[in-house]
Amino acid sequence: FMATIVAYDTGRVEVTLKNVGTVDITSLEVRIIVADGSKLATPVELTVKLADGSDFEKLSAGEETQLIIDDWTGGSAVSAKNMLTFEIVCGFANGKTVSHTYAVPIQTS
Repeated sequence: FMATIVAYDTGRVEVTLKNVGTVDITSLEVRIIVADGSKLATPVELTVKLADGSDFEKLSAGEETQLIIDDWTGGSAVSAKNMLTFEIVCGFANGKTVSHTYAVPIQTS
């Protein structure tokens, strides 16, 4: 999979997730593991919704979807001004799990 992430200082995050493989993505976790260069003691699990507000169920092979995270601070558990590192973990229909990390600058909304 590939992801493009835009994080805003308001706490909103927009993720474009593309399934570049041949197997459906059936589960998704997004967490913050680093804030402004400091590794978090415990990764902060974020609540992810589809752009229309519904829950993520699956992303078919070859398809792309828009995901929204309303609050990357995890209810003020994370504080950052400049950079966030996200870990995205996708589970696939064949039982495999793949994880990628993305360092993203925080943009002013």
